[in-house]
Amino acid sequence: MKLRAGYIIPILLFFAQITFGQRFVLPENPVAFGDTIPGLLRNTGKDAAIITADEFAIVYGSLSLDVKQKIIEQARKMQQKKWGYYPQMTQYFQVINQAINSAGLTPSIQIEYLNMTGEMINNHSWKEVQGYLKTMNSFFEKRALYASKANRLYAISDDFEFEYIPIVVPVKNDDPYGYATTDYYDTTTTYDDYYYDTGYVEPYYDPNLYSDPNYDPYALPPVEEYVEPDPLEYFKPKVTMPEASGPVIRFPTLVLNMVTSYDSLFINGTSGYFNILTNEFVGSKGKVNWESAGLSADTVFAQLADYTFISTRPEFKAIDAKLTYRGKLSEPIEGIFEFKSVRHDSLVVARFPKFLSYRAGYRIKDIAPNEIKFVGALSLNGAKISTDNLLKEPSSLDIPGPTGKMLKTESLNWSFEDSVINSPG
Repeated sequence: MKLRAGYIIPILLFFAQITFGQRFVLPENPVAFGDTIPGLLRNTGKDAAIITADEFAIVYGSLSLDVKQKIIEQARKMQQKKWGYYPQMTQYFQVINQAINSAGLTPSIQIEYLNMTGEMINNHSWKEVQGYLKTMNSFFEKRALYASKANRLYAISDDFEFEYIPIVVPVKNDDPYGYATTDYYDTTTTYDDYYYDTGYVEPYYDPNLYSDPNYDPYALPPVEEYVEPDPLEYFKPKVTMPEASGPVIRFPTLVLNMVTSYDSLFINGTSGYFNILTNEFVGSKGKVNWESAGLSADTVFAQLADYTFISTRPEFKAIDAKLTYRGKLSEPIEGIFEFKSVRHDSLVVARFPKFLSYRAGYRIKDIAPNEIKFVGALSLNGAKISTDNLLKEPSSLDIPGPTGKMLKTESLNWSFEDSVINSPG
């Protein structure tokens, strides 16, 4: 049958309207959505999208209805923002596949993750969402908060929570001196208010004051005892811990592992949270050791207090750390722990981890022969011991003289190597 031109033109216009005038909308029905998404990803022709589509087709069937509905809502939102099936939606579904296949998230944690992801989609640019999804993919696949060829940071724990905390943007104060809110033509205050209100207040009279037999009108007020301030309060570094903000992973307990080509440092028994957008880890407590410098983990270790670092850099400092060195210290001493991964050919020449004692004044054992008394600081550069300290207090050696009298010598920085005690000055 032949079609007349009068019929052909409306048909072409109809299909043109479908193709160009109306945008395909992802279905809200969970069954239809599950059938549609894999095909749309495959149609991009990209290998990554095709693999993701095949995995998602299997994963989707295992999800609860609540989880499916959130995924549908977020995919439709991405479509509204004109984010494409590749790479945007492909990356989104890749992370969901990892969350189920590799991380094995429970339904309640799946909802937490999707709630956090929904806030990211609604409130952030694709560039920020892309970085966020990259981090989450790495975390679900390898438990890595950061991973590159040069260094990695692993968060070893199955106990974690997801949360989105609204980012507070500081409000700019355009009137810091209050000019705009000052009323220079105050009509509520009268002439009498200025010139007849003296502000005089009748003094309080206590009739019992002068009847006290111990009252001395000439007695000076008691002088408060002067307390010498601790210089440590001035010299100790001040560190402000970043607040949790934006998408956050919370860890009630975990083991952190910094890994590079040269080092591997563990922070055991710690807790904290990770700000995904800023790559900030904020931790509390934890135990580190000097195994990477060749010392026994049972002999030399430090307990951390609060600390923070950037996950992309294999380095950090922690103030108020407490060093235990069994056989040399009778009790832990306070100072600053520092780690930085730098190249070293052997454990003997490793310069990290470091520990800088706050002060001197500690009895150090097993440094010199028993008849020599050593009192000072104990700091570590790798496995090497020195007496450097934050307050630059001297350390002293008491050595028996020829007459039996102890001879005392002081130095700011003794060093101890191969049973030899050295001082630069």
